[in-house]
Amino acid sequence: MNKIAICFLGLASISSVLGIALGGMVLEGDYEFMPVHAHLLLLGWLSNGIFGLYYRTCGAVQARLSVWAHFLLALGATALMPTGLLLVDSEDYNWVIWFGASFASLSAVAFLLNLILLEKSDKLNHQVKQYLRADHG
Repeated sequence: MNKIAICFLGLASISSVLGIALGGMVLEGDYEFMPVHAHLLLLGWLSNGIFGLYYRTCGAVQARLSVWAHFLLALGATALMPTGLLLVDSEDYNWVIWFGASFASLSAVAFLLNLILLEKSDKLNHQVKQYLRADHG
């Protein structure tokens, strides 16, 4: 498995464990951290898991700077959004949520761009292979 897939899937796994642990508080009737629980599972576990599985199916993507930039944006979003939601009662820390939301938005854009770039790269590689296999003598 390539390194970028391991990084995304590792981040997804950590988010899953933390999200499930916070979800256990609901059993005790404590709903204070429900937004944190939801963001850890949806933004952290689900999104990063999908990113990791996609990049696992792509060939040698880890050499692409854009893929690593995407990971750093996703890591920032995964860390900042839940943290900001923990601190939401304090006006002094609203910037954490805004940075987390910005990182999440940029992460989504980075993934879309990587989808486009990797698809074009795959098509070009396929055309080159076909050309090289053809008899041009």
